[in-house]
Amino acid sequence: MFDIDLTKEFLKEMEIYNCPTLVGIFPLKSFGIADFFDKFIPGVSIPKDLLASMKKCKDEPDKEKRKVLYDEVNLDFYMPFIREIRKTTKATGIHVMAVLYERIFEPLFGEDL
Repeated sequence: MFDIDLTKEFLKEMEIYNCPTLVGIFPLKSFGIADFFDKFIPGVSIPKDLLASMKKCKDEPDKEKRKVLYDEVNLDFYMPFIREIRKTTKATGIHVMAVLYERIFEPLFGEDL
């Protein structure tokens, strides 16, 4: 999920089923991944501002600095998203699909993993 309002609307609709529901999020490890998903994965639409932020990271020539920039973009996008879901919905939890991007877990969830 990338759209907080759509996510909250979906979770509200799911309440009638009294069924545990996980929200799936997909931190974007690089601009290439973000661009590919936006263009070629049916049903996935990366927010244009997030895509633009990812594109800026791509231009950093230093690989380690680029990683830090990508992490910052993901954290800036997902930390408020996660807080909002936890605070305002009955979601059972959040499924983070961070394939080969495990370093993002601790900054997203801190010690309460």
